[in-house]
Amino acid sequence: MDFTGIVTHIGERETFTSANGKEFSRRSITLRNDDQQYPDTVVVSLKSEPAQSFSGTLGQRMTARFNFRAFQSKDGIWFNRLECWRID
Repeated sequence: MDFTGIVTHIGERETFTSANGKEFSRRSITLRNDDQQYPDTVVVSLKSEPAQSFSGTLGQRMTARFNFRAFQSKDGIWFNRLECWRID
């Protein structure tokens, strides 16, 4: 799926260690599309290489390409995440 909008927030790059001991990084980017009567906002999650190489700036118009992912917490609550695999 694609979403084009203005970058309104750039999260700090966070580094984690997975259950199998492999390190990875993640960064959240917020995009807002004002081209409609009712603007849409999405938060996409960049992982690994895209999180490290992201060079966008606040106010820049970008297109994010992402997949939907669902995760279940330890207490049984489900969450959705938009995993961005390309942003330009």
